[in-house]
Formats: sequence, C-alpha cells, structure tokens
Amino acid sequence: NSIRDVVIIDQLMPYLLKHKEMMQDVSDYLFINMYGEPFYSSSKISHTYWKPVLEKLGFKYRKMYLMRHTFISLMISHGEDLLWISKNVGHKDLSVTFKEYARYIDDGNKKRATFLIDPN
Repeated sequence: NSIRDVVIIDQLMPYLLKHKEMMQDVSDYLFINMYGEPFYSSSKISHTYWKPVLEKLGFKYRKMYLMRHTFISLMISHGEDLLWISKNVGHKDLSVTFKEYARYIDDGNKKRATFLIDPN
C-alpha cells in the first residue's frame, strides 16, 4: 500500500533489457496484455499467464504474491542484508521483516565475535 522506488537486482537486468529490446517497436510499456495495453491488475496476469505456465510445468498452483515470500525467504536464507531486504520489499521497518522471516535465518555454526580475537 505504498509508492516506492524498487531496486532492480543486477541478475535481473539482462532479462529486462532483452525484453525491452523486443518491445521497443511494440509499446512504450515493458509488459503489455494481448491488446497492447499495460496491465492494471495482477489477477489478469495471474490467470492469463501465471496459472497456465505452472500447469504446463507440472507445478501446483500458488498465488503470484507467494513468490514475494519465496524471494524474501531465499534472500534471507542466503545471508543477504536484512535491512536492505526490508527496505526494498516495503516493510515499515526491520521488525516487520524479522518477525515474519526470522525462521529462515540460518546462523548454523557461525563463529561469534571473531573481531575480538587479538591476531598477535
């Protein structure tokens, strides 16, 4: 429920640039529906594209919004910075992110306070 700038991660840029190149003679928008208009509702994308792709791949249907949770969980479980994640997904503050996703933080066998050890 907010308007914010969203960082596009470097790994996604080549795909977006390729898609932009393919769309340059078709539309000023990056993603358009079959009538050449921009999408105004994620439910249209979900029913027209998302659901059929999942079925074709043999995956059980899940709402597109759940991919947001998957992305956040994967970022956290792979050690990405919690504050960066929280800001970029639009959480009010870090406590929201931590409350919702703390279970994905793997601290395993990490050595603590190693900066306190005198190297001499």
